Amino acid sequence: MSPTAARRRLGAVLREFRERAGLTLDDAGKPLQRSAATISRLENGKVKPRLIDVGALIDLFDETTPGVSDDERALVLGLAADSRRETWFSPFRDVLAGTMVSEHGRRYMEFETDADTIQNYEPDLVPGLLQTPTYTEQIAARFYPDHEIEQRRRFVEFRSARQNVLTRKPSPLKLHAVLGEQVLRRAVGDVEVMRTQLKALAHNVRNGLPNVTIQVAPAALLTRATIGGAFVVMSFADAQDDDLVYLEGRSGADYLYGEGELATYRGYFTELADLALDQEGSLAAIEEALKELA
Repeated sequence: MSPTAARRRLGAVLREFRERAGLTLDDAGKPLQRSAATISRLENGKVKPRLIDVGALIDLFDETTPGVSDDERALVLGLAADSRRETWFSPFRDVLAGTMVSEHGRRYMEFETDADTIQNYEPDLVPGLLQTPTYTEQIAARFYPDHEIEQRRRFVEFRSARQNVLTRKPSPLKLHAVLGEQVLRRAVGDVEVMRTQLKALAHNVRNGLPNVTIQVAPAALLTRATIGGAFVVMSFADAQDDDLVYLEGRSGADYLYGEGELATYRGYFTELADLALDQEGSLAAIEEALKELA
């Protein structure tokens, strides 16, 4: 379990124990000399927990009926330890602290790290999890022309490292991406950059990772799902209540958690997957775009 997922799980367990003990947020905070707001943030997984605070809370809950069993105590302390571990993106603090990764981008990256399944529709660009380094370099150069070359290089390294979620053990992320056909012909960089990227996509379709599915949506496809821009439906095996829809705009992003909104966008994606080209057709579309480069 990643540190972010462990924090969410720990918070849910602590809330359950507090409510079982019949205590309010104020009640739980007083022995620790912590405010109700601090306890609330801990229960919502918003902060990295201090082990001494978690231990004190468990001792407090154990003083009430029915108390805290040895197994429950071990679970909570284990989650607290997991939540404080270093993450894969810890070496990229310089990137995350800069302006090339927005606040909503950092939040998205944490969710992506914990996700079990991602369904992604991208009408304009190759998704980050499928980008080659040279393709990402061109994205960085176009979007961040005022940044130093070294900053852009670190951004490329960071985005490449993100892709490790597809090969992590024991449970790699399952990615299903539907790309608009125009993605294959949008000139991001020179011919060689696009050739490398398209070859990588073709390889993924032909004999890539079994947990990665790539389809191409024909340019002529016009449905309720293709209008309105990119979207991501993200699902979590360990915390299904956290399932979400991610919509990114030029100046921010929206996270949708409602059951109705999730059902709507899952329906959109199912419709896209049904109407997009199958594996053979998608491979043919990518190879046709490769021929046009020549």
